[in-house]
Amino acid sequence: MAGTKTSHNDTPNTPDVHESKIARMKVGDLRRELKSRGVKGTADLKKPELVKKMIKVATSEASSGSKKSTAKKSVAASSSGSKSSASKSSGSKSSASTSSGSKSSGAKSGSKSSGSKSVALKSSASKPSASTSTAKKGSSGARKSTSGASAVVKKGSSAAKKNPTPGNDTPNTPDVHESKIARMKVDDLRRELKNRGVKGTAGLKKPELVRKLVDASIAQSTSSAQSSSVSKTKGSGGKRTGKATSDSLKYAQEIKSTADKPERAGRSLVTTDHEVIRQWAKARKAVPSTVAGTEHDGHLGVLRLDFPGYSGDRLTEVSWDDWFDAFDKRRLNFIYQQKQTSGKRSNFFRLENPDE
Repeated sequence: MAGTKTSHNDTPNTPDVHESKIARMKVGDLRRELKSRGVKGTADLKKPELVKKMIKVATSEASSGSKKSTAKKSVAASSSGSKSSASKSSGSKSSASTSSGSKSSGAKSGSKSSGSKSVALKSSASKPSASTSTAKKGSSGARKSTSGASAVVKKGSSAAKKNPTPGNDTPNTPDVHESKIARMKVDDLRRELKNRGVKGTAGLKKPELVRKLVDASIAQSTSSAQSSSVSKTKGSGGKRTGKATSDSLKYAQEIKSTADKPERAGRSLVTTDHEVIRQWAKARKAVPSTVAGTEHDGHLGVLRLDFPGYSGDRLTEVSWDDWFDAFDKRRLNFIYQQKQTSGKRSNFFRLENPDE
């Protein structure tokens, strides 16, 4: 598969698609960009799915643009070839003229009888030289034209052969080797897709099978990378920041472990440490819960803590493991208070995503 010379590890044949840039985009930007391109139903999608959709749309647009550009180059090359042929034909006619001039010179040379005739012969012989010069000039022009067309072809071929990485991998997914997938047999592609739960491949041709397996591999790799990232952030305690970081989050005191204490009563605090949150909730007899009816695709819905005597939203109790799993995957911050300014225990808390 052909690639492009770039440090962004782009998809093959689509140098305008920078997957690494797309992968670094914020959730809000991804949704807005997809909406501007006419893609609907992104409200409930998470970042991996949004990234995948954005790459598909961008790849499709880039491929369409590339085809148009290739068609234009083909027409230009054809026109250049015609001009070159015309130049060669002109050169041939000039050569014929030169040959005729040579014969004339030979005839006059045989009949020369005096010095004056000899001078005439010299003069006559010099005239065909001009024709010969014209012929050479025409031939040279034809060679230049052909050489120019050849240079364009060679330049294009050189660019097409360049590859951003030895395995032509997708960005942020070093274990996905597109070049290896492209070399797989059709039957092997179908079997691999079946093993990954992808159906409806019987009527697909190889290019479509390759694209599907690449997409499936990227999705799996991205999911694994995010799971690894989440596991690294668990228990770190430090606040998470993003483009939508609020002022209250900026000025809140970070609590990174149960050993950290508020600077004063009424101080706004923030943490992502699981044990700090668990102990805070336990001291108030609050249990992890979610708002009933907000679940989707087997995932928890809106996260809450259910306090004794609370009569607001209908809450459903869940396990701390499930609650913290959703808390970390959504990159939430736990903003809270230990005590009010008066010194009385405070039940205030808020969950905030700094990316949205």
